[in-house]
Amino acid sequence: MGEMHKEASAMEAQQKAIQEEKAQLRAQFGKNKRITGNHYDKALAVRCVNGTFVGRKTENIIAYRGNPFVGKQPVGKLRWKAPVDFGADDGVYEAYHNAKSAYGNEDLETGSLFYQKREV
Repeated sequence: MGEMHKEASAMEAQQKAIQEEKAQLRAQFGKNKRITGNHYDKALAVRCVNGTFVGRKTENIIAYRGNPFVGKQPVGKLRWKAPVDFGADDGVYEAYHNAKSAYGNEDLETGSLFYQKREV
């Protein structure tokens, strides 16, 4: 009986660690917003055809999160069709938060499924 108790305790500890990791990853989720004016660090900005994206620097690493694809989402009338390009965009946007993740079974997968699910 002692062995079963140890296994149950180990499983509970593992589940708790997974829940803590999920909470940390979900805390990184947000909505990247358009930046107005020149109130951003130009050294952290990269220019793309679909806009300029401003990352965040932590220690010596610059991260650019949640960058949109350079095409329209293949949903609705665009489903199963050839890709449709976005138009050029001169806007400046935050690249601080992780993007939406695809729906999946949280019990079977890890990684992207730790992020909060949202409707498209």
